[in-house]
Amino acid sequence: MLTRLQICDSVNKTTDKESVSTNPEAVPAEPEQDLDWLREQLAPFLANNPLATLETLGSKATITKPWGDDTVNFQIPKDPNDVIGILNDLFFPPLYSAIFHKDRGDLEFIFTSRRVEVHGRNFGFNFRGTLIQCEFADVSDRLMKVAAIARPVAPPSHTGHRNLFTFNVKSIAGGEKAGNGTSFWIRGVTWDDVFLLDLARSLNFYMWYFDRESPRILIHERSKLESPGKMPPRYLFDSFPKLISGRPLDAFLLQLWESFVVGNAVHRVLYGYQIIEYVAFYHVQDSISQTIRRVLVSPETLERSTEATRQILEAIAEDKMEDAAKVDKVVELYVDHNQLANAVRRNLGYFSEDVIFDGGFVLPALCSAKWEPTDKKECKEMARRVASSVRKMRNAIAHSRESRNTNSIAPTLSNQDRIYPWLDPVSILVSNLMLYAGSNF
Repeated sequence: MLTRLQICDSVNKTTDKESVSTNPEAVPAEPEQDLDWLREQLAPFLANNPLATLETLGSKATITKPWGDDTVNFQIPKDPNDVIGILNDLFFPPLYSAIFHKDRGDLEFIFTSRRVEVHGRNFGFNFRGTLIQCEFADVSDRLMKVAAIARPVAPPSHTGHRNLFTFNVKSIAGGEKAGNGTSFWIRGVTWDDVFLLDLARSLNFYMWYFDRESPRILIHERSKLESPGKMPPRYLFDSFPKLISGRPLDAFLLQLWESFVVGNAVHRVLYGYQIIEYVAFYHVQDSISQTIRRVLVSPETLERSTEATRQILEAIAEDKMEDAAKVDKVVELYVDHNQLANAVRRNLGYFSEDVIFDGGFVLPALCSAKWEPTDKKECKEMARRVASSVRKMRNAIAHSRESRNTNSIAPTLSNQDRIYPWLDPVSILVSNLMLYAGSNF
């Protein structure tokens, strides 16, 4: 997908005649479409797109998760022949907001229903000894037909409904022609996951290098279904509270948090640990300042100067603590150890095994497959282990030099999957430290 566009709220309002009437008796129920026949006719599409399923929703035959994306469905029209012919020639790659024309070898990235300033830009890109033709050109008729049958079925996720509904509004309203929009095309390629991912990343760099306002291809993080871990619960407690007691939080922490909650798993670990480090450093600094201030203002300091000097030196010594020790200290003081233990137990099968990352880094298991905390001491020790593991991952990511480095976490999609389960305990560390230590600054 290219640069995100603001999606009009009106796309959620259907103009489909069958949905206009509020009286269920006014329009007779339509017979269900022959799903077996459709499945047979769409066999090439279903084989090319294994994450998609064909099912009946209401009386409508519907393709769910065409990209493996549960926010978009395709509704098969009453006369499906034209749509069947189109879908059977297309592959919907989960990593991109794009369609791949299998019969032509063209990859079409979904951009906008308007002709934008870059429309008409075309160039050759010499990549790994092959000259590849790229261009910002007219939207295909196939994409317009796909947009016409697409329906949003959930709020937009990080995929932004695959950018489809900038087209859908127009196609439903009046069937504007394909030439009114702009797609980014990579022409004449054979589908290869690894090659095209490297190509997309390289194109993003070179297009930005020559044009700092160039649209870019968005590479969507792997679906949570690809991850070996379970999703954390939506609510911290049973439901959203009716009243929240808010406190002013550190402004810099809030800026880091905004970066932490978006992006892929690798980036979130980096920003998450940056929050943890920041809290640890300034908590120790603040603790030292408070201790020295208390000693200096004590009325007995002049009389007991030797003892006062000893207290000040002990406080200053805390500043010489290793960074890991500072993190352990704030985790011990401010993190809810039970919450963290529960996060580990949610994915016990994952955390009880060593994780081997692309790049050679090995993260040891946190615990056994039957770990069950019996007292506060065990939960406290688990919190320390989690913080230590997050620090090790951060170092392996930040200090990664080359793909041949045998002790790093390479920026691969498989590593994003491996890191994903860690976002649950990392989120608990981050939120607790922001709430209970962030207001001390």
